[in-house]
Order: sequence, then structure tokens, then C-alpha cells
Amino acid sequence: MSQPRVATDGGVARPQRLYVHMQKNFEDQVVKREEEEREAKLRELKQSRQPVSRSGIAAHQQKYQDILRQKKEQLKNQRDGLGYGSADNVNQNDYGGETEHPTEHAKKGFKAKILADVKRQDREARFKDEMQF
Repeated sequence: MSQPRVATDGGVARPQRLYVHMQKNFEDQVVKREEEEREAKLRELKQSRQPVSRSGIAAHQQKYQDILRQKKEQLKNQRDGLGYGSADNVNQNDYGGETEHPTEHAKKGFKAKILADVKRQDREARFKDEMQF
């Protein structure tokens, strides 16, 4: 690599000192890149620490309220399905318009749960008996 020549006052060009040339290369290649990376990080920090706008707060609040409303509806639907709802909640059967009180519906669900538990326990007992042989 040839060294660049620098003109002096007398008009005679002489080579630039090697350490000056290496220093300029270092500044161009390493220092500038590091400064650009540092500035990029600072821009990111500045952007992330900007105050939240009112519209952003309102959108977050609306989203949170929607989630709460959905959870309340799910809970209400679960309670209504089990018959824990109000006494005004009367379910119509398909048998000639007869009505069934929600507590009766809950009793049927409770019986089904007990039956499922008994079946599971019976299966586990049979499995244990098979494992012993």
C-alpha cells in the first residue's frame, strides 16, 4: 500500500508519516463504527423512554376492560350451565315444553361428575390389580 503524499509549504510532496496514516484509518474504520452503534443504542433508549400518549393509555385500558368482560361472561356462562344462576333462569326441555329448574340441571351435572369419578377410580383399581400379577 502506498502512502499518500502531503504537500508542504515548499511545494515538495513528501510521504505522510505512517502513524498519522494508521491513526486516520483507525478513526475511519473503528471509532466511527463504534460511535454509530452507540448513537443507535441511544436513539433506541430515547424512543423506548418516551412518555405514553393518552391514546395509548386509552387503548390499553379498553383492551383490559374487554378481557375482564370476556372472563366475566365465561364465568357467568359456566355458572348458568351448572345451574348456579338465578332462579328466573328456567331451561326449556324438548319434551312438550316442560320446564326444568336450574338446580335440577345442576344435580344432573353433579351426578355425572360423581359417576365419572367412580369410573376413574374403578379403572385405577383394575390397573393396580393387573400390575400386581
